[in-house]
Amino acid sequence: MQNAGSLVVLGSINADHILNLQSFPTPGETVTGNHYQVAF
Repeated sequence: MQNAGSLVVLGSINADHILNLQSFPTPGETVTGNHYQVAF
């Protein structure tokens, strides 16, 4: 089997995960949101 060629990655990707909540959760609290979106 031959060796594969080299791979070079130039750049990156960033995505924001946005969840609308009624209030900030307290430590250890599980909350549910009413709207979720991903922004690039």
